[in-house]
Amino acid sequence: MRYRAWRYPCHHPVDLTAAGRQSDATLLNVSAQGARIASPVPLDPGDPLTIALGPGCPPRAAVVRWVRPGTLGVEFTRALDARTIAVIRKTAGHRGFHGAATPARPPVPSPAPAQQPR
Repeated sequence: MRYRAWRYPCHHPVDLTAAGRQSDATLLNVSAQGARIASPVPLDPGDPLTIALGPGCPPRAAVVRWVRPGTLGVEFTRALDARTIAVIRKTAGHRGFHGAATPARPPVPSPAPAQQPR
């Protein structure tokens, strides 16, 4: 059985460049090795592309691994580091199943200061 990297759900706008054409797309989930992307651009498995992930993240080269209507799976030619994944997740906000926004965690209350004996 092949190990599958953890995929982080997200809803992050990106720019794709493939065959000299640039288009808007949306990262639906991301892992260190690849991503699932919503894109109206028709691509085929094996097509190379570049993904501009946004400010603070250099463009990444990738290869299309699978295609379904409206979505495609890509494998990065060089794995994303943890910092880049964190930037993508913080920039986009976490999305749960079916695109429903996941509520933020409530703040953890700080312990009350110890009272000084009188």
